[in-house]
Formats: sequence, C-alpha cells, structure tokens
Amino acid sequence: MASFLGDDSLIPEGVVRGWADDEEIALGARGRLPRSTWLDYAASVLAQLAKAPDEDA
Repeated sequence: MASFLGDDSLIPEGVVRGWADDEEIALGARGRLPRSTWLDYAASVLAQLAKAPDEDA
C-alpha cells in the first residue's frame, strides 16, 4: 500500500489526475478534483491489490 503514497504519506494529486484523465472523469470547478474522484481512485487501487497474487504465499 505504501507504494501508492508520496513522500508525505498522501496520495499524489498528479497520480489521481492522470487516473481521472484515463478514466475520462470530468474535473470540478477550476479544474479541481472532486472528493468522489479521490475515493474512486482509492477504491480502484484497493481492487487492484485484491486481484494481485499474494506475494507472501
């Protein structure tokens, strides 16, 4: 999970913007990322992790 976070332990905005662009998700007023976009990105990351093979096995 830590590999998805920046040096400040937050999700980098640029990564979310790139994902939103790839998913063709519209930005909010003044080019801002809506809260739901951040949550959708996090859900997407968690879904990817759930599908990944368990490296500890």
